[in-house]
Amino acid sequence: MKNILRIFLAVILMLNIEAYGASLKKIIKKMDLDKNSTVSVSVRRLDTGKEIYAQDENKLLHPASSLKVVTFAPALQVLGGDYKFSTKIYKYNNDYYIKLGADPLLTSADLRKLASDFKKNPVVGEINKIYIDDTIIDKVAYPEGWGSDDIYPYAPMISPYIVNGNKVQVQLVTRKGEKTPSILQNDFVKFAFVNNVEVGSSEPFKIQKIDEDSPIFLLSGGISGDRAITIPVDNPKFYFITHLNSALKKEKINYTKQFLFAKVPDGALEVASVNHSIEAVAKRILQNSDNYSAEVLFKVAGGKYTQTEKPATTADGIKMFYDFYEKTGFDMSDIKIVDGSGLSRYNLATTSWLSDALIYIDKFTPLRNYMAVPDVGTLSKRLRHLHGALWAKTGTLNGVSSLSGYIQTYKNKELVFSVIIMNFNKKPSVIKGYEDEIIDKLRDM
Repeated sequence: MKNILRIFLAVILMLNIEAYGASLKKIIKKMDLDKNSTVSVSVRRLDTGKEIYAQDENKLLHPASSLKVVTFAPALQVLGGDYKFSTKIYKYNNDYYIKLGADPLLTSADLRKLASDFKKNPVVGEINKIYIDDTIIDKVAYPEGWGSDDIYPYAPMISPYIVNGNKVQVQLVTRKGEKTPSILQNDFVKFAFVNNVEVGSSEPFKIQKIDEDSPIFLLSGGISGDRAITIPVDNPKFYFITHLNSALKKEKINYTKQFLFAKVPDGALEVASVNHSIEAVAKRILQNSDNYSAEVLFKVAGGKYTQTEKPATTADGIKMFYDFYEKTGFDMSDIKIVDGSGLSRYNLATTSWLSDALIYIDKFTPLRNYMAVPDVGTLSKRLRHLHGALWAKTGTLNGVSSLSGYIQTYKNKELVFSVIIMNFNKKPSVIKGYEDEIIDKLRDM
């Protein structure tokens, strides 16, 4: 009798899965994509790994920023949940050493606090020389596949020298009766512009360099009101030192010599520090999809993993990543990465691999605590009715949209899912609407 009941329940479950699968197929068919498009979907039970629905799940596709979830997990394991990105000052005799921590959240206000705490420390005395230890990560500005012609001017250079995200904000200010906005620059770093912007024009606003090697930016198109634009600095080291000098002067710390560069000596005494938690950096990465923070974290964690004496590299992060997942027995030919953020189009993954990885990392990391939830970060204005039941990571590249994460069904079953849609012929917002329909249907399972 018990066996008959089990068979009956199994049949009912199978029929339900088939019915939901048919519903998902209807949503995908409704997208009305062209023949060059691909919709890859993998849905599994979190507890058993059982496949609930799959379509083109074994195709290698661009995961975009969905990759950040699976690159962040090994970094979190290596660094630990208590890790802090710290910028510190050490004393050694009458010399002082500023140890950079590759803190992607460090601001000019933090440098001011660092200088203030340094001045207040009673052990601080006469300053002979100030050295900067910049050995935490290398100075390779962009990972493989981050072509400056593709991403400029939106991606700042990756560097151990980081302050204000290595970006400068410029204001376009409209005034009544004037057809062209004024340009206000309040930072130390100034830029040259050709301003062809027209107030009230319906042409899309654009910012670009006049040519690849030119320091001059061309602004064109239209704006309807005041607008802030951000531009990455082209010399992070100079930018950092300029802000550091400003912080020292504001705290009336008299240092007129040049900064020197050397590692902190053994036995040096820490006298001041500022820091940001890995939790704060994680939320910037997984909720707001910040590529810069993702790449810096990937390098820092990779360097700690490989225990290299040299500045940490992207290659160290990639080794950490593959070693982390190879021990699971996963087919690593289903994932290829060249960066930690998913920005490069050389990254490839199958949705089947991504859903398997989500099951694996959920067992021992608090990943969901850092992920976007409805109406937060990149899920802003999306799936608000699923608050408390959805944890996800979005991804967007030109012609690519992805969504991966966890969902709790109305029947209190937990599912993992990964969706990648490529080469579509519609607006990204329309495609993301279809993604939301798929997630809604999973909620009903």
